[in-house]
Amino acid sequence: MSESNTSWCWRCDLPQNAEASACERCGGELHSAPSSKESRLPARVLEIDLSGMEPEEREMFLLFLDGADIEHQIQGLLLSVSSEDEQRIKDLLETVTSDTLVDFDPTQASSESLDWAREMASKMHPASTSVDPLLLAPTAQRVLAAVISYVAWWMLMVLLFALLTLSPEAPPYGAVLAISLLPLLGDTWLTAWNGTTPGKFVLGIRVVNSRGFAPGWRSSIIRTLVMMWPVMLAYWPGPLGQLAVAITPAWLLLLVVSIIRDPESQGLHDRLAGTRVVLGRHAEHPVG
Repeated sequence: MSESNTSWCWRCDLPQNAEASACERCGGELHSAPSSKESRLPARVLEIDLSGMEPEEREMFLLFLDGADIEHQIQGLLLSVSSEDEQRIKDLLETVTSDTLVDFDPTQASSESLDWAREMASKMHPASTSVDPLLLAPTAQRVLAAVISYVAWWMLMVLLFALLTLSPEAPPYGAVLAISLLPLLGDTWLTAWNGTTPGKFVLGIRVVNSRGFAPGWRSSIIRTLVMMWPVMLAYWPGPLGQLAVAITPAWLLLLVVSIIRDPESQGLHDRLAGTRVVLGRHAEHPVG
């Protein structure tokens, strides 16, 4: 069988007769395997070794290259593309090989290549179940979301305390404590359930775990404890509570700095909880 007159099966990684409509071994779709890379591509090409991908991933990757109308050649496990498409290919490979699709930096790509990478990645990567891949939320957006959440919870607390004062009797201590802890409990529950808080919902960002789903109770509780432990200690009477009040601003500033300095924008609380903050309002929930 001459090499120029063959097709290639990605699943079996074997040459096939060019006249065959499907692989004789597995019945899978066949793709061309020309003998010369220069037959369609310009002289300068980018060669990429795809041996690290699973056969099914390589087959799907090739299908989407066809759909994007990118000229390419396949020789075994070697992909050859025009140098003109080098950046688009690199952006796509960087995006779809990330475990959670958060390594793609939208600030380093043109709007055209970003839209293309988003569309391709959302179709190709199993962790991406929404329209867009998971892109990291800017630090400033996260800080503003925290401020919005604080104001929203504070307004609700004022309203609830006002309702308590309508009674001629002294309000129960349990009710006062529950209202005081409302911001902590509310943010923890909303984050565990849907990866959101009032501020994050308004600004269109959310918290996800390493699989791109809502964090769940364990990660959400760890995240809240690491972020807010000085705030919780502030309820303790005496010198300990006063010390906690004094160090709270410095601790929150330290968390912001840890987000800025981290290459994946994970603050100390994110690192310990295994979470990230990404763009999008609604986190997916694992099936089952």
